[in-house]
Amino acid sequence: MTRKPVKQGFTLVELLVVIAIIGILIALLIPAVQAVREAASKVKCKNQIRQMAIAWHHHHDVHKHFPTGGWGWGWVGDVNQGYGKNQPGGWIFNTLPYMEQNNTHSVAGTDAARGDLIESRLSYLNCPSRRQEKVRTNYGHFNAEYRELVAKSDYAANAGSQYRNEIYPGPSSLGQGMDPNYYWPPTNDHTGVCFQRSKLTFASLRAGTSNVLMIGEKYLESRSYQTGLPRADNEHAFSGYNNDIYRTTYFPPLHDRPGYDASTIFGSAHTATLNVAYCDGSVHSISYSISTDVWSNLGNRDVGSLSQEN
Repeated sequence: MTRKPVKQGFTLVELLVVIAIIGILIALLIPAVQAVREAASKVKCKNQIRQMAIAWHHHHDVHKHFPTGGWGWGWVGDVNQGYGKNQPGGWIFNTLPYMEQNNTHSVAGTDAARGDLIESRLSYLNCPSRRQEKVRTNYGHFNAEYRELVAKSDYAANAGSQYRNEIYPGPSSLGQGMDPNYYWPPTNDHTGVCFQRSKLTFASLRAGTSNVLMIGEKYLESRSYQTGLPRADNEHAFSGYNNDIYRTTYFPPLHDRPGYDASTIFGSAHTATLNVAYCDGSVHSISYSISTDVWSNLGNRDVGSLSQEN
């Protein structure tokens, strides 16, 4: 007798079971992959902040003061104006030579060149957990050609522990800004380490370098990463004193979220913590649940505070 051959294969039920198992495995793997990716992004973010803090120290070594805060949002850094109070650009522009960006800094001598400057793709200015190097939206400036696509910063300098919500474009001309009789808004309430036309030194930090915030990640409304928000992220990274690259510790830091626009606070896209650098160059992860008083004092160069690290 001859046997009829048996066909090998899966039944429909078996196939569905296999697909279900694969789906479960993928569902289990995705969070793990995301966690690894976020951990790597956080390490890179910390390293970027560390390099910027080292650049501040090099700036201090050469010029005997921290980077000046510049004039206002209406201005772009100008290589012809040195590193002191006549420099309209802020801390990011002034630390370019100490971030291996001397060529980027040295060519910013004309309106056209400064227009090119604000388009510069500098990867260290953006947290990899948040966005890529270049985003849209920009306002015009007094001393640079207009550009639609500009570089944005995810990092801000510590302007102090005071409440701050003012928006100041700066003087309308270079000559006006250099006029000794020009009236500048008072900054005597600013307790931080970098703000409008500041020239602070290590000796200015009565609380000590290890207890005062230097720079940190800034808060952003999470739906506006690529568009920017007025008063919070609409200017480029090389401007003078404004909310885009300066924040205060008056309010506690927050995790980025949709629908909440806060233009003066620190924060980040990382879960649980944000990354900051102290004036001694050390980098720390700060919990969003940090005490309001501790956080406020951390922004005050005369008081200072020990951090609550996570």
